[in-house]
Amino acid sequence: ISQSQTGIHIMGCCQTGLDAEYLNRADGNEFYQQKRLVVLGSQAQGDATLDGTKILRARLKPRPAASGSSLRESGPIQGYTGPADDEVLLFRALHATGSIAQQFGDAPHFRDLWERRTEVLAHFFPTQGKGPYDRSAADFALLKQLAFWTGKDLARMEHLWLSSPLAEGRTDEE
Repeated sequence: ISQSQTGIHIMGCCQTGLDAEYLNRADGNEFYQQKRLVVLGSQAQGDATLDGTKILRARLKPRPAASGSSLRESGPIQGYTGPADDEVLLFRALHATGSIAQQFGDAPHFRDLWERRTEVLAHFFPTQGKGPYDRSAADFALLKQLAFWTGKDLARMEHLWLSSPLAEGRTDEE
């Protein structure tokens, strides 16, 4: 059972190199092949040596390919009226008053995430292990805000996130 008590961790082995469409899925299932911490509780049982490659491939359907578009060509959602210039977008995001949750102190502001304000991030994203805060949770929070500010333009979100101080030192493998 996950620490949040809302999920379940199933561990096993499978053939390495499963295609990316099987991993990090939008349907709520995530599959990782390396560099993941899993906290085991007392409910752990089974045999992690079971090769689940065939089971995974049989039960999981790959995500449908986006109609010939790639991440680099995604563009914003229809009706997006935000700024096309990244500097203008960042100025607005950094100076915005924030959501109701942010105004009441229940979520970090865009500026806290963008500028990697460690004390604030440690408060909102406590870690169980290495580092002052949970980097994945902070990344996700910034990406959610970038989705809002960019009209869900995936390529632009990726570009902005990678240019943020929060993403410094991150690699494709993290």
